[in-house]
Amino acid sequence: MRGSPNMKSDWVMDGSAPPKRMEMGQLKPLQNHKGHKLLQRREARRRLVDLELPELVAGQIGELIEEHLKRQRLAKHGFEPRNRVILIGPPGNGKTSLAEAIAAELRLPFYVVRYSGVVSSGLGETTQMMVKVFEEAATQPCVLFFDEFEGVGRSRGKAGGDSASGEITRMVGALLMEIERLPSTVIAVAATNHAGMLDRAMERRFQIRLTLPGPTIEQARKFLDRIGAAHLAEELAATNFSELEEFLVDVERRAALSDEDESLATLAERRLVLWKQRAEVGRAEGKAKG
Repeated sequence: MRGSPNMKSDWVMDGSAPPKRMEMGQLKPLQNHKGHKLLQRREARRRLVDLELPELVAGQIGELIEEHLKRQRLAKHGFEPRNRVILIGPPGNGKTSLAEAIAAELRLPFYVVRYSGVVSSGLGETTQMMVKVFEEAATQPCVLFFDEFEGVGRSRGKAGGDSASGEITRMVGALLMEIERLPSTVIAVAATNHAGMLDRAMERRFQIRLTLPGPTIEQARKFLDRIGAAHLAEELAATNFSELEEFLVDVERRAALSDEDESLATLAERRLVLWKQRAEVGRAEGKAKG
């Protein structure tokens, strides 16, 4: 997913070298009582130039990165960089990739919250696990990513009137407090496919709220043009960027194995036939199950 030409990191804009990676260790390995990890560190490899972003999103993320690169200048004027971002949109349109790219551009460790370790059948324990995650993350600069955030930031008004409702209220209240207490050196990025399920107060805690829609035809053409297959965008009819990337990688993989002397564009045309056949089979299976 290629980046907007207007979206460049601060060191690209002013011609200076990229910031040096900060020397820092790993966060303490956190586990719940069952031994499940609460945090997973991932290598941040995607860059902003690898993403296809709407102009508004590109501009907002560019400002966020600039604020963190120039935090000392902000401090002289009594400001801190913003550090709470929520990304909204359907699956497959780059929410995780964008969080990873923020970490890559700032050369910060990228940590993903593992809900399998955090979320418990007992909401009281879930609250304790969430607090542990925030307390540990606050010990060093990093990007902390929450996928499917509606799972822990759900609306308190939709929980009903039983004892579980009280537990949800306490969990969300604790989460609100921990998010606000994060130092500005920790960038919390939350992603949700269902913004309507979020607690309203929770959503307001995020200083930057961005929507990542599916690809337009023009964006799909630009994406496929990497392999000279822009003309296939309408026929491929990808509903999200993940499908576009999956198709592109499939073509490049087959090209690496092929002994034929043919262009990527020609190979893409042949692979598209197979993709359409698979889609038809998938639709048929879906109807049969329905």
